[in-house]
Amino acid sequence: MAIAYLIDQGLLPWWDGGRFVRGLWQITRTDGPHPGSSDAGEARFRLQALTAVVRYLIDRFRPVQ
Repeated sequence: MAIAYLIDQGLLPWWDGGRFVRGLWQITRTDGPHPGSSDAGEARFRLQALTAVVRYLIDRFRPVQ
């Protein structure tokens, strides 16, 4: 798993975003804690949280020019 690799290699430390990214991944997968039981508000939160995490990861791993 890519998230585990980033954490294990120290590229995304557990204490500096790794835990959050991994936890968010676990609740957004289709086989997450309660598939099909999310209401519109929870789905909206997940979409916004994923958007924020992707933006964070893009900034964190931006190639140096």
